[in-house]
Amino acid sequence: MGQYVNNKEITPRKRILLALEHAEPDRVPSDIGGITCGIHRDAYKNLLDYLGIKEEIKIIDPVQQIVETSEEILEYFNIDTRRVQIETINPQIKVSEIRSGYIGFKDKWGVVWGAPRNKNNPLYYNIIESPLADFKEKDLNHYDWPKPPGEDQLKELGKYAKKS
Repeated sequence: MGQYVNNKEITPRKRILLALEHAEPDRVPSDIGGITCGIHRDAYKNLLDYLGIKEEIKIIDPVQQIVETSEEILEYFNIDTRRVQIETINPQIKVSEIRSGYIGFKDKWGVVWGAPRNKNNPLYYNIIESPLADFKEKDLNHYDWPKPPGEDQLKELGKYAKKS
């Protein structure tokens, strides 16, 4: 078994590193909305209502309706992780009617995501149309690929990750 570390002042970073090294930290590291554990818009709204917290809910993954967990909530539950990622889908996409009976959006890859219009707030969106569905390998040279993140964006992300 791993070595137990008994230290009330252990940092979240150290706690996670100890767990990854198979040493026992003071407690199991926790994650909400950070690395692998997102929280759905409806669940987050219910949590905020229950705790009496008023804040704007920001969707970070419109496909799954995953929200950004605020620092206030992360601290309230003593969460060890923080979300560090480059935006792969523009989370501020405006949902509109994409075809008869469907609401949704088109992402930067040209993928159309949608849900039946009869649902006011769908739980998630499905792929309705893919620009690469009928592509052949030779067609890939003509696809309008999204621009990768710039070096400045990557440097800022690195600074944020080291701070977290």
